[in-house]
Amino acid sequence: MWIDPRTSEFPDTLPPNLNLEIQDAPAKFATSMPPCTKVLVLTHNHQLDLGICNAVLKRGDFDHIGQIGSRSKCSRFRNRLGELGHAPGQTDRMICPIGSHRGSKTPAIA
Repeated sequence: MWIDPRTSEFPDTLPPNLNLEIQDAPAKFATSMPPCTKVLVLTHNHQLDLGICNAVLKRGDFDHIGQIGSRSKCSRFRNRLGELGHAPGQTDRMICPIGSHRGSKTPAIA
């Protein structure tokens, strides 16, 4: 499922196995996602990223949560999520940065 508040970002044609949902508050999806969901956080906004990660970590029953970003963003997010009440063991379940090129701030497509 692709959840985004920006209707302009969706292409005219989507793969048949991809569902689209326009939602002003993507973090709200975490309350209705099925258990064992794989979550990839790829937004244009750090506050949205943090809200989604916080909501998914609160659920705790996800299969995977990965986030695009640098190692420094990951460190900041782990600290901020800790301030929101998440224990280090919880935030360690979040994979950040995702992808094959983890040594740089420049995202790479593998």
